Amino acid sequence: MDTTQFQIVLEKLLNRTVKVYSLHHLGGGEVNQSYKLVADSGVYYIKTHVFKQFPRYFEKEKSGLLALKNANALDVCHPVGIQELGPNTFLVLDFIQSTAPRKDFYSELGVGLAKQHLLSNRYFGYSEDNYLKQCIQINHRMSNWGEFFIKYRLLNNVKIVADKYNLSIEILRLFDLFFDLVAYAFPQEPPALLHGDFWKEHVTTNAEGLPCLLNPSVYYGHREMDLAMSKLVGSFPPEFYEAYHSVYPLQTDWEIRLDFCKMYYHLVHFNIYGQAYFPSIQNLLNKWVK
Repeated sequence: MDTTQFQIVLEKLLNRTVKVYSLHHLGGGEVNQSYKLVADSGVYYIKTHVFKQFPRYFEKEKSGLLALKNANALDVCHPVGIQELGPNTFLVLDFIQSTAPRKDFYSELGVGLAKQHLLSNRYFGYSEDNYLKQCIQINHRMSNWGEFFIKYRLLNNVKIVADKYNLSIEILRLFDLFFDLVAYAFPQEPPALLHGDFWKEHVTTNAEGLPCLLNPSVYYGHREMDLAMSKLVGSFPPEFYEAYHSVYPLQTDWEIRLDFCKMYYHLVHFNIYGQAYFPSIQNLLNKWVK
C-alpha cells in the first residue's frame, strides 16, 4: 500500500486536508497489517485488511474499545474511526507513545481489571457477535453462565474442529462428559465486562507508564475467563493477581477452574492453527473426564 491511500482514509475520517510526513509498516498477522502514520494532524496506528474476508471486523473491535473506555477502569487505545477504500477496510487509532512501565504497573493493571469486571449487565453475552482473532464469537444473551459457556463458547467450536479434523467418537464422548462437568463448575456471579483476549501482547504502556488495553473481544461473561487467558501464554507477575484480589476477591478454587476456561481458547487456537493445539485439548479432557 502506498501513502496516498492512507492519506485519503485520514482525510475522509477527519473531513480536512492532511499532509502525511511518514508511513511505517509495523508488521502483520493472520488478519491485519499494521502501520504507524505521522501527519500534520497527529500520529496514528492504522490497521487494515480486505473487507470481504472479515466483514465488520473493525466495527466490532471499535465497539469493544469504546465499551472498555466507557468503563473508565483502565486506559484504552482510542479509535479515531473506520474507513473503507476499495477492497480494504481501515481502522485508525491514536498511536500510543509507550514509555517504560512504572514500578506499580502490574498492580495498577490488577486493580483496573477488577474495577472493569465489577461493571455488570443483566445477561451473559453482548449486544452483537464479534471476533476472537479470526473466529466468530457468538454472543447471544443468556442468564445462565454454564449454559452460555457450553453453547456459545465450547460446543460451537467443538463442532467446527470435529468437522475440520474428523475427531473420533471417543473424543466427542469425552467432550460430552466435560460439558456435564462445566455446567455446574462455576460459582454464581454477575456477568462481568470482559476484555475477552486478555494476554500480555494486548496490554501496553501509555506515555505515563501505566497500562493501556488493545485488541479486545468484549462481552459480558464470567470474570475467570480473563484470568485464564492471562495465564495461557505466559503469565502476569504475582502482584497483578494480588492487586486484583484486593479489589474484587476471587472465589475459592478459581485457579482450578481456569482449566475449564482455557478449553475455549485452546479450541479457538486448534480451529485457527491446526493439529499442533490438539494435545492441549486432549490433556484437559484426560485430566477431567477420562
